Amino acid sequence: MGGLGRDSRGDYTSDALEVYDVAADRWSLGAPLPRPLHHPGVTALDGLLYVVGGYTPEWAPLATAFRYDPATDRWETLPPLPTARGALVAVAAAGKVWAIGGRAAGDVTAVEAFDPREGTWRRFQAMPTPRDHHAGGVIDERIYVAGGRLDGRGNLDAFEVYDPATDRWETLPPLPTARSGIAAAVLGGRLYVFGGEGDRIFGENESYHPASGSWSRELPLPTPRHGLAAATVGEAIAVIAGGPQPGYFVSDIVEIYWPASPERVFLPITNR
Repeated sequence: MGGLGRDSRGDYTSDALEVYDVAADRWSLGAPLPRPLHHPGVTALDGLLYVVGGYTPEWAPLATAFRYDPATDRWETLPPLPTARGALVAVAAAGKVWAIGGRAAGDVTAVEAFDPREGTWRRFQAMPTPRDHHAGGVIDERIYVAGGRLDGRGNLDAFEVYDPATDRWETLPPLPTARSGIAAAVLGGRLYVFGGEGDRIFGENESYHPASGSWSRELPLPTPRHGLAAATVGEAIAVIAGGPQPGYFVSDIVEIYWPASPERVFLPITNR
């Protein structure tokens, strides 16, 4: 949903919602976002999609929060984020939607959570490392946040975990490859971190296993890219879109990673 696009008209900010049916291997359009935006945080909780923050077409940070119901194909506007920002991480854990880090006038460490039962946002312990264009995932109700960048310091290998039960952060072994503009997904108790940008476009695919407290290098992306998305579907991870060159570049590439297969292969899918 949303994002930066490019077509025959030139560059634009999208309000599109595109839905992939795994069984049918087919894309379709859903109801468009209430407004065009890019670099939001996106997550799912209890069968509903949440889109928080992001930027306007003019790169102004947003505090907007929207919720989408796939059953009705309708969007709902929620109370705004306390801290407007884009290039943030959004995840669902402990029955809440969490907005972590990002960038407004500068990088922020803000951690704020929306409780759907109360309909309110609340601030929690700030993230130790301010950053944007990072990625995160949830394993056993703990929130893992990897990589990203900080203005003036470039790409980061920072890797930290937050426990909503104790409202505390912990520093973990660093991401093997410092990078930003990354995507992450959780499968089989591991956090997988894909792609990114820096002095080059990254094809790296690295996974963290909490049980061993260590990182592993996985099969790299067939198409290195940044500003991409990743989503777990069954026993696979779909790695979606992103720029194959530095700067403002886009693609419609989708590659499916099957880590449990003997070859740990990536398979492309087709648009139909």
